[in-house]
Amino acid sequence: MSTNSIALAYCADNESTVAEVQEHLSASPYTFHHYSCNRSTDNNFLTDQLLGQSDPILLFISDNYLKSAQCMSRGLKLLQEKRHDILPIIIDGITEDPATGQKKAVHTDFERVSDIIQYINYWQDQYLDLRRQKRQMSELDEDHFNSHLKVMREVSSEVGEFLRLLRSMNYLILPQFKANAYQQFFIFTEDEASWASFKTTFSAPVSHRETPAPEPDAREVEIEAAPEPDPEIIANIPGIDKLYPEQNESNVSPDMDEAVEDMPTEAPEFNEQEDEDVVADTPTPETETGFSPEEEEEEPEAEEANMEDGSGYWQQSGDQEHEEVFEPAAEETEPEEEEASTEIQDQDRIERALSLLNNGQVEDGLQTMADAIEAQPDNAALRYHYALMLARSRKDYHSAREELLPVIELDPENTDALFLLGELEELDGDFSSARNHYLMLLDVDEDYPNAYYRLGMITAAHFEEERAEAAKYFKKAAKQDRSNYDALYQYALLLNEVLGKPEKAVKYFKKTLKINAFHPFAYYDMALVYHQLGEYRKAADAYQKAIQINPELKTAENDEAFAIAAAQAEQQEQQKQPSTTPSSVVNIGAIEALKDSIVQLEQLLREKEETVNNLQGQLAARPATPPPPPRPKVDQTVLITGATSGIGMATASLFAEKGYRVIITGRRRERLDLFRSQLTEQFEAEVMPLTFDVRSEQECEAALNQLSGHWADVDILVNNAGKAKGLAPVHEGEFRHWEEMIDTNLKGLLYMTRLVAPGMVARGSGHIINICSTAGKEAYPNGNVYNATKFGVDGLTKAMRMDLHKHGVRVGMVSPAHVEETEFALVRFDGDEQKARIYEDFKPLSSHDVAASIYFMVTQPAHVNILDVVLQGTQQASSTIIDRSGRDRYEEEE
Repeated sequence: MSTNSIALAYCADNESTVAEVQEHLSASPYTFHHYSCNRSTDNNFLTDQLLGQSDPILLFISDNYLKSAQCMSRGLKLLQEKRHDILPIIIDGITEDPATGQKKAVHTDFERVSDIIQYINYWQDQYLDLRRQKRQMSELDEDHFNSHLKVMREVSSEVGEFLRLLRSMNYLILPQFKANAYQQFFIFTEDEASWASFKTTFSAPVSHRETPAPEPDAREVEIEAAPEPDPEIIANIPGIDKLYPEQNESNVSPDMDEAVEDMPTEAPEFNEQEDEDVVADTPTPETETGFSPEEEEEEPEAEEANMEDGSGYWQQSGDQEHEEVFEPAAEETEPEEEEASTEIQDQDRIERALSLLNNGQVEDGLQTMADAIEAQPDNAALRYHYALMLARSRKDYHSAREELLPVIELDPENTDALFLLGELEELDGDFSSARNHYLMLLDVDEDYPNAYYRLGMITAAHFEEERAEAAKYFKKAAKQDRSNYDALYQYALLLNEVLGKPEKAVKYFKKTLKINAFHPFAYYDMALVYHQLGEYRKAADAYQKAIQINPELKTAENDEAFAIAAAQAEQQEQQKQPSTTPSSVVNIGAIEALKDSIVQLEQLLREKEETVNNLQGQLAARPATPPPPPRPKVDQTVLITGATSGIGMATASLFAEKGYRVIITGRRRERLDLFRSQLTEQFEAEVMPLTFDVRSEQECEAALNQLSGHWADVDILVNNAGKAKGLAPVHEGEFRHWEEMIDTNLKGLLYMTRLVAPGMVARGSGHIINICSTAGKEAYPNGNVYNATKFGVDGLTKAMRMDLHKHGVRVGMVSPAHVEETEFALVRFDGDEQKARIYEDFKPLSSHDVAASIYFMVTQPAHVNILDVVLQGTQQASSTIIDRSGRDRYEEEE
């Protein structure tokens, strides 16, 4: 895990528990950001906050959380989309005794069917109560009330599935999470090295918080009795994210499994048009399970039969009328303890095998797993991990497949096993089986990451007659993962080649290039489509861009084809010119003259052809052309913050192209690595990626301390990292949004300047450029804190120049207005793509426009310092005055 920033997500009622965990982990090298929710249904939903950020998440689940609309709204979507970035931690909830007013703890349980049903019933009751209120209230804000009702209905329909998915994840209860100096936290972050140093100094502070004492929890007793896990956890082996994938369903008793499968997962769809009086006044009596008495009358006979043979878990208590309590019979307590012990033993075997593999003892590690499976042939978890080890260590894909097939038989809905099996079958060349297993996976979980993309790749490459279906898969993959530019590219290819929609193909090639401006083939394929459409000028222009990015595309055949296209474009443009000769003047003499001209033209062409042939012969006889000279190099280092998208990415590209050494920084390591490889391949540039969060002083300092040699002598600092969060009046703004903007836009700029400027002063030269905004020149409604941070950047830039000019250091800033090709709007609206679509009806600046301004400032003579460049699109007159009549007039530029 490449980030040192962790999100803490929880219900506000449990803030003290989370604060205690953060206090304990304060000595770790991690920065924590809080995301909380309460019981209201206001539109500040926790899922929206978490989907809009990229940090790994510690998700604290409590009874309060499970009964909070803000926490639970779209909670199922959160688990589905961020599943592999979340570590759920189960903590006690807190409630207040109505008689005494004292707080007391409430256990958070969802392992038993009856526990899950209580939450389903809770949300159904909330929904029905709200509908009754709607009928009884004469005056209400109907739109606002209906939005509340919609949230309640959504949560009541999803809570069952939410809890089932949560059960299948590798969650921990709080004592497990805290055990062994928070070892599980460092396993989650894949940071064994930090745990090794943390545990030597860790001593849990004595808590002075008043925490309600809960009843003893059976799970905590099990943890105390269990042996400590092997401390030698191998965190860096490929595929480690799958080592604790799912709770081992095979170790759950058959009765438990059957009961869970029969459990209602969704609340009934209530018909809004039904007679509400009937719903309110004559409800069907329900017991705790949510079933009607008529349904329950059939149960006792079956229960007695189950109790006779000892297999039933349903027990009746005292004189309670048919109240079902999902509790294990007393005589079955010992087998449950044995199952828990077996699970711990399984985990120990897996960890022992991994340790052997990591130490180069591959055969011993694999034999450890083989022996374990021989003893427990039906253990799905052991077989899954053995398959993963065979594939990773031996590349024995066939044997790995053989191990996974029984896993699928034992658990046909094991999504990780289905995906891994599909990957192994691809590697083994069995594309038909791979396709079938990806389809099975999507039947279980259509949101499983990368499944649609892999399915599209297989279908397009190996099932010629179904390439139209492959196009659908790529479209879904691109929609599922907005950063998957290859899915967009493959979809564009199929739009043209299979679906016969070239105009739409061009649109998707452009979308590909918006995400990856250096895609090696997108411009070339777009040029071919333009040529096919007869748009020869666009074809020639796209080809020129293609060969700039990918010089291998520049061949004699391509040059000739697109030179002809350019000539055809000129001919088309000439034909559009109005004729100066009236049609009535054309006569027989003119026609004869035209024929003579054609004869002369043909003669000229023959002569030209002979000349070309002679030249080709002469060229063939000459020695080979020497290779082109190396690209120019500039002996200066540029450091650009926030280089994983937008202005930062465009600026880094431009400086790399011009021969500078470029340090690119950001929080997303994968993007930095991909961007570095693109710049290196395209421009032969020297590029150094640094992963850190500018909001953290410690991370900034640690990252810059890694630099040595000429990388440590930063000549040009571009303080680009910045963001806007939210767009609300000051009395409704969110504190977390304000803190995030101040920490990034101001403190991040200050940290970087403070760390880099001393070197510039010591050398007597340097250039600092701060990315400001027109929002720092004029305020606008609801801009408040963002305006304040950018006015602050304006003031800081001026003050910095006063401090540094006498040391030969230039300081300036660029202040752009609206800029597209960035993630600015998407970040501002917390990932809401609909709200972020603000540029469709006018042409703003592009990130490359801003990059060109920065490069212009830097390349002025040393005695020239450009203080500020303010720029905005032609259709924008101020922050609030914009001509939104469309962007067609600039179509040629696009």
